Amino acid sequence: MQAEELTRSVSRGAIARLYFFYGDNSYLIEETIRKISAAIFPSHDPDLDISSFDAQVHDPSEIVQTARTVPFAASRRMVVVRRAHLFNKSQWETFQKYFSKPSARCCLIFTAEKLALPSQLLKAASKNIVAVQFQNPRWDRDIQKVVRSSLKKYGKTMNADALSYFIEYVGGDNQLIANELEKLALYCSTKKTITLGDIEEVLSGKHDATIFNLVDAIGQGDMPKSLSCVNTLMGAGVRAPHILGMIARQIRLLSSAQEGLQRGDTRSQMGKRLNLRHDSIVSKIMQQAKVWPPKALRRAFEETFQTHVLLRSSGAAHKMIIENLVFNLGSIRTQPPA
Repeated sequence: MQAEELTRSVSRGAIARLYFFYGDNSYLIEETIRKISAAIFPSHDPDLDISSFDAQVHDPSEIVQTARTVPFAASRRMVVVRRAHLFNKSQWETFQKYFSKPSARCCLIFTAEKLALPSQLLKAASKNIVAVQFQNPRWDRDIQKVVRSSLKKYGKTMNADALSYFIEYVGGDNQLIANELEKLALYCSTKKTITLGDIEEVLSGKHDATIFNLVDAIGQGDMPKSLSCVNTLMGAGVRAPHILGMIARQIRLLSSAQEGLQRGDTRSQMGKRLNLRHDSIVSKIMQQAKVWPPKALRRAFEETFQTHVLLRSSGAAHKMIIENLVFNLGSIRTQPPA
């Protein structure tokens, strides 16, 4: 099933017993889960009948038992299992009996980075499970389509040079695109066409801290500025998962740039490697990659993954979790090589 078809199905109240949502567009996955929740629990607090699990932490037998538990206040229970791609083959086999006859009084949803179900189990469960892929828009037409569609809501357009620069700076995360376009629309309140100069003014954060200042500060190893940016961003309502997404993207770019530098890539070749077209952005990434020790970047990947786990499963304040990540990245960046 396609994501658009699923949305229409949910809006009609047609909720399946089993879903497997996978792909890199975690924002759209979570939005879809919220829509399903609203459809199942239209008139009361859903917390009594919603259970959340993490594949790295929870045992499949516990999940199955919860899925079979009679709902407390609604006609159906909702069970969400995140990071299902971490289940191994034997763990998936625990679900086999349930998949063959899922409870009519439960909507069980798995989310994962990829379609991780073993082929035999997927085939056996094909009549009962609805698998849907959610992908962030890719470079060319998909992301441009998202940006142009969003701009229409504000009655604005963006010229070609500005559009390509904006996409390179923001990437393909739908939520970040929406957030930054809103800022641009407010900044360009009396203008119909947003220019490259407007984007540089807003995204460079000459007047306020932005998420782009944060990732630049992390790339440069500037811990005080990084922590200050986190404070400002979260005070302005930017959600922790979106901050983490941009930090992770910056680290991926730095790692890829280091590989290119080791191969002796020119700036033009580096732009192709990073899928970036603007020299100013490519040069900035190359400069930062030169001063990050390779071991530090590997540890930075581990830190972002652990932060992702904490944001999903911890009851701690998200601001504290992100600040701890930034502090750890700053320490990693400035530590002398072992």
